[in-house]
Amino acid sequence: MNATMTKKGTHLAIGTHKGIVQIWDVAHNKKVRNMSGHAARVGCLSWNSSVLSSGSRDRKIYHRDVRQDDTPIAISEGHTQEVCGLKWSPNGQQLASGGNDNKLLIWNDIRSSQPLHKFFQHKAAVKALAWSPHSVSKIHIPPPPPFLFFF
Repeated sequence: MNATMTKKGTHLAIGTHKGIVQIWDVAHNKKVRNMSGHAARVGCLSWNSSVLSSGSRDRKIYHRDVRQDDTPIAISEGHTQEVCGLKWSPNGQQLASGGNDNKLLIWNDIRSSQPLHKFFQHKAAVKALAWSPHSVSKIHIPPPPPFLFFF
């Protein structure tokens, strides 16, 4: 299970082992919706304003505007194994996705069928991702082994 809070701290998204994404109202401690669609567990989530991106063992990334119905506004496919890391850049323009396939993919347009950049140098699953707050073209992946990608 994975969880992530909106920047404002008003809502919490939780990914379940059944492929469901739950949205909770934090102030009222109440689940406000379930979003289905993934065929397997949801292992990572990342908010970009009202868009919630969810990565799954089904190798897909669903992007949903939570102000609308559950239909994804886009689906990104580029990993050959479970998507286990997601992080939107601080400016909200790019999404980094990591997978059990040891790939780091950078998506510039979530509606594109191909990522902007593909990195294959990692020797293990790419789970933890951190964008530099000072440069939108730097992303850090912690060990093993540590990498700092510039693009």
